[in-house]
Amino acid sequence: MVVAVDAIFAELVMDGPAPPPAAVLRPDVVTLGSMNKLFWTGLRVGWVRADPASPASASLDLSRPVLDQLVAVHLLDDATAILAERREQLRRSRAVLEHALRTRLPDWRWSSPKAGMALWIELPRPSATRLATPALELGLRISPGRASPSTVRPTGGSGCRSRWPQMTSISSSTCSNRPGSVPRRFR
Repeated sequence: MVVAVDAIFAELVMDGPAPPPAAVLRPDVVTLGSMNKLFWTGLRVGWVRADPASPASASLDLSRPVLDQLVAVHLLDDATAILAERREQLRRSRAVLEHALRTRLPDWRWSSPKAGMALWIELPRPSATRLATPALELGLRISPGRASPSTVRPTGGSGCRSRWPQMTSISSSTCSNRPGSVPRRFR
């Protein structure tokens, strides 16, 4: 049996060092990575890290376009600088989102994520599903998450997940400090 670990956000740890690839810990573990989240959303080039003796380490080419592969090679040549800039961008975006939530929706709770591009939010009452539709009308896509272990709380609260990759661009218009700038249905 081989265990596959999805590590697409491992290189986007914003607070502290990135963990070692799980594949280095045991020969029956493989780590999956992707250019998609690290560098460019449309770049569908991925990889498998595995013990060389593992059958999972065999070469596999799913016929990705040559141009995509060449772009991937170019990005990997400068990965250290590009990923440092990407992590900083995500830190700034996370800070904007968390500031807006603390300011405008102080009864919402969350743990600041150390990696990735999503924030799981515990709502003060079970309303994540009712929140999803009006939020989408305002351009914010959220996923109700009651069934997710990270949103089920002992208090029985409901949760939702919000993605923030470009939140710095909406800070002044969407998250203003005007009284009433957060519609009542979101409070």
